[in-house]
Amino acid sequence: ATATQARQPEKGLTFEDVWTAKSVTTLKIATASVTGTTKNSVTLSWGSISGALRYKIYRGTGEGPASVAATVNATSGATCVWTDTCLSANTSYRYRVSGVAGAGEGELSNWVSATTLLVAPTGMSATTVSSSSITLSWNTVSEASSYYIYRSTSEAGTYTEATYTSGTSYTDTGLSSGTIYYYKVRGYSSSSVYGDYSSPVSATTQIAAPSSISASAASSSSITVSWGSQTGATGYAIYRSSSASGTYTSVGTSASASYTDTGLTSYTTYYYKVAAYNSAGEELLSSSYTYATTLLVAPTGVSATAASSSSITLSWNTVSGASYYYIYRSTSEAGTYTEATYTSGTSYTDTGLSSGTIYYYKVRGYSSSSVYGDYSSPVSATTQIAAPSSISASAASSSSITVSWGSQTGATGYAIYRSSSASGTYTSVGTSASASYTDTGLTSYTTYYYKVAAYNSVGEGSLSSSYASATPSSSTGGSSSGISNITYSYVSGSSTWTLQSDGRRKSPTISHNTTTKSRISFTSNMANASISIQLDVSSESGYDYAFISTLDNASATASSGYYTGSRISGTQSVTISIPVPTTGVILLI
Repeated sequence: ATATQARQPEKGLTFEDVWTAKSVTTLKIATASVTGTTKNSVTLSWGSISGALRYKIYRGTGEGPASVAATVNATSGATCVWTDTCLSANTSYRYRVSGVAGAGEGELSNWVSATTLLVAPTGMSATTVSSSSITLSWNTVSEASSYYIYRSTSEAGTYTEATYTSGTSYTDTGLSSGTIYYYKVRGYSSSSVYGDYSSPVSATTQIAAPSSISASAASSSSITVSWGSQTGATGYAIYRSSSASGTYTSVGTSASASYTDTGLTSYTTYYYKVAAYNSAGEELLSSSYTYATTLLVAPTGVSATAASSSSITLSWNTVSGASYYYIYRSTSEAGTYTEATYTSGTSYTDTGLSSGTIYYYKVRGYSSSSVYGDYSSPVSATTQIAAPSSISASAASSSSITVSWGSQTGATGYAIYRSSSASGTYTSVGTSASASYTDTGLTSYTTYYYKVAAYNSVGEGSLSSSYASATPSSSTGGSSSGISNITYSYVSGSSTWTLQSDGRRKSPTISHNTTTKSRISFTSNMANASISIQLDVSSESGYDYAFISTLDNASATASSGYYTGSRISGTQSVTISIPVPTTGVILLI
C-alpha cells in the first residue's frame, strides 16, 4: 500500500498516522454504536476486531476536529464497551473507533453521535394533599422544556411514566388512600434530549375520611358516634362542635369504629366529625358531620303505691324540657319493660292489673322537639289481694256469730271487720287462717255487720265491697216468728221425747227417750205461731204423729197441736201450728 492509496486523513489525523497504520497491518473496520448516556457520560460499544490489541476512541464535539479520547486494551469478548465520562450535560459528542495491532492502526469505524442528558432535577419534594393525591415540585433544569414524572409503589421497583408537564410541579391524582408512592422526575429538551432521573422521593396518601358517620344519644350526658371502618387506619380521632359550621375540637380517639362522648349537658345538640389515622399521622376530617341531642334528665322522686287489687299509682317530679312522660312496665326488675302509656302530668294510675302481683315501672320524659329522656331507676309496688267474695254470717249462739267467705288465691290469712250498721265504720275484730271466723262476746238480739279483707306477706288487701249480717239470740231452737228467750229444761220420767240443741238458731232436734220429758220455757210476742221441730227417730221403727201441748202461765189455759202427716222415719222436720201463749211452757209429747 502507498500513501496515495490511503484515505484522506480525518480531522485530527495526519497522513503520516494513516500511512503508518496501513503499512504495518490491515485490520477490519469496527462498527460502533452508542448504548447509553447520562448527563456527563456516553457509553460506546463495538464488535471485537480480530488481531487488534488495543482500540483507540476518537471524540469530537459538534463539527469540530476529533481527537483520541482514550486507548483501551482489547478484551476477549465479542463486544467491547467503553464509557466516556466527565462530559458536559446536554452536549453533542461524535465518536469513531479503530483497532491497533503493534505499531499499526486499522481504519476508523463509522461516526456515532450522542448527546449527554440534561442534569437531574434538584430540590425534589413530594407532599400529601389528600387521600387520593400527592403534589410534586422541583427546581428548573437548564435547557429542559418539559419534565417527565415516573411513579412506583416501591423505591427499588419499576417506575412507570405518570405524565409530563412543562412546569416544575405536578399533583398526581386518583391514588389509593393510605398508600406510599415513590417518584422520579427528569427533564426533556426541545431537541429531544432527556435528562437524568432525579433521586426518588415519596409521600403517603392520607387515609380516606370515615364515611357513614352517625350519632345517637346514649343518655342525658353522653352521645355515641359511629362510622364505617377505614382500610389502613389504626385509629380514629373524634372532633366535636356546638354548631354544624363551627370549630371542631378533638374530644378523644378510638381504636374501633365507635366512640361515646361523655360529660355532656342534657337536652343539648352536639356536632361531630371523624378523622382516621395510622403510623403516618392523622388525616383529614370527614367532610360531612353528624349530630345528636342528649336526652332529658331522668325523672326523680318516682314512687309507686298500690291503689287496689288491680291498680297502682305512680308519681314523679317535673323534668325540665319535658312535655310528656312515657311509663314503662315489667313484671321483673331486670326484665323487658313495655310501654304502658304516656301522660302530660306527673302522676298516673295503672289499672287492669292482676291482684297480688308485683309490678316494676320506669318513667322518662319526652320533649316537644321529639327528644326522649333518660329512664328513671325502676320502682315497684304489689297490687293488693282481691277482697273475698260470697261473705255470709249466721248466729252461732246467743253471743256469737260465725262469718264465712270464699277463699282467695294468694292469701295467707284474712282480717275480719265488724260494724253496728251496714254503712258504719268497720273495725278489725280478729284474723283467721281459714275461710271462716266466729265472733264471740256479742250481745243477743243485736244485729252485727261484717266485711273481710285478705292479706299475705306483702300486706292487707281492701275490704270486701259487700257485707254480711246476723243477730245472735238466746234460743237455738224454734225458728217461729215472735218466739224469743227460749230455754230448755228437762223433767225426768214422764215423756218419750227429749229436745236437744245443736248450738244454732234453727229447728230443735227431738230424740226419742223413754225416761225424760222436755219442757221449753219461753216468752212470746206473737200468738198462733207455727213451731217447726225436727224429729230424730232414726233408731226407732217410726211414728205416725207428733203431739205438742202448751200451757199459758197467766191463764192456766192449755193448748195443743199435733202432726198427722206421713209416717215419720229417720230424721224429719215437721211443723205444728198451735196458739202460743205470751209466757208459758211447751210440752213435747
